[in-house]
Amino acid sequence: PLYDSREHVLKKECVAALRRIFKLCDTNKDGLLDAAELNEFQVGFVRVFRSACAHARYRGNVSTRLCKLKS
Repeated sequence: PLYDSREHVLKKECVAALRRIFKLCDTNKDGLLDAAELNEFQVGFVRVFRSACAHARYRGNVSTRLCKLKS
């Protein structure tokens, strides 16, 4: 799990992963995500999510309802 429901906090591994994602997306290294960086993150996330869903659907592991995203 990514979230500790007893303590109401994200787990250390989750925080570390989110920080890593932020650092990768902050291409100009100013500590903020500008509109272009945020857009690139969103486009990349949708691309990866769709690919993962296609693979999971192929393996029969996930409902098609979960993977519906508009193009």
